[in-house]
Amino acid sequence: MAGPKVAIKGYCAICAGPFETPYFEGLGYKTEIIREEQASWVTKVHVLLEQIPGSRLECISGVGKKLKDNYIELDPEDDVNRLIPDFTVKPLRAIPFHWPCYEILALALYPNKDDPIHHVDLGRLFLTMSLFTEEGASLDLETGAEERQEKH
Repeated sequence: MAGPKVAIKGYCAICAGPFETPYFEGLGYKTEIIREEQASWVTKVHVLLEQIPGSRLECISGVGKKLKDNYIELDPEDDVNRLIPDFTVKPLRAIPFHWPCYEILALALYPNKDDPIHHVDLGRLFLTMSLFTEEGASLDLETGAEERQEKH
């Protein structure tokens, strides 16, 4: 059974990196230092969602993967995703990111807190990131990531 789908566009809203395993040949990666399987975390996508109808708060999805049609399919086995309906008919705005990037952001915002990810105000984070969205599906920032991806 497929999980819910959320429309997105592009790259991690925090690091501007892709959601596909990087192409390693010719990019300067030294395979004796980092192997492709060590970089597989980039394929695991989470989304910061606007308020789900019937809910009063923004939320973060469980894990998902990017599909070729610029949708993220959320893993139906992830308990968090069972609460999120399929939004392909009436999409919600969603900000995609890698979980490790979110952890680093939370630590930068709350360096003196234990478990800083639980201190992030998701409403404010969503509002702030929404100011930079293109069609409510990804941040619209010039990072150079698209140009780098087109080369490979």
